[in-house]
Amino acid sequence: NVLGQTLFEALLLEPWLKRELRWSLEADLDAVDFCSPATPMEDRAPIELGCDYSARAVLAMLGDSKAFDFKEGVKHLGSLDGPQSLDLFFVTIVKDASSFTETTSYDDYAMNPTRFHWQSQSRVGAGSPTAARYRRIGFGPGDPQGHLFVRRDKEVEKKGLAAPFTYLGRVRFLSSRGERPLSIQWELEHPLSARLLAAFSK
Repeated sequence: NVLGQTLFEALLLEPWLKRELRWSLEADLDAVDFCSPATPMEDRAPIELGCDYSARAVLAMLGDSKAFDFKEGVKHLGSLDGPQSLDLFFVTIVKDASSFTETTSYDDYAMNPTRFHWQSQSRVGAGSPTAARYRRIGFGPGDPQGHLFVRRDKEVEKKGLAAPFTYLGRVRFLSSRGERPLSIQWELEHPLSARLLAAFSK
């Protein structure tokens, strides 16, 4: 608000406070080991590359009114084509038998720092409108967008809490084979770090 901004500006006129703030910020910067680059997602919601989120939080930030009813691994928002078409892929690498059935134990994994193998839901056929939309996903200004969120396990070890997903950025369609499920290779816009590659590989 205006009053808060005015008070903040007045405080910054104090030389001792400016010195304290500068020293504090410099100390904090020395501890930073990762700086998130800008991504197209930031135009829609405050979602940063390499940061962790629950699927429901992501959907809520994007304005999805049904965010808290979401239980599947894929959510399409916006138009059916063009840059306003948004597919969000939420992937769990390790599928345990207590949470995943034979038909939902999809073969998802990082192939290398820039490629990710992903399987669609088992009902998606190669000639379906959904498959056609996936094939159009790209990095171009007029392309439908795909965004990848990945976690290794469904739950945080020994705590019984749902594990968050790490946002890996946009993906671009490279190739596909089979159907029901459709096996797709995505290209990652931002290469995985060695740590994330190890966590999300087979």
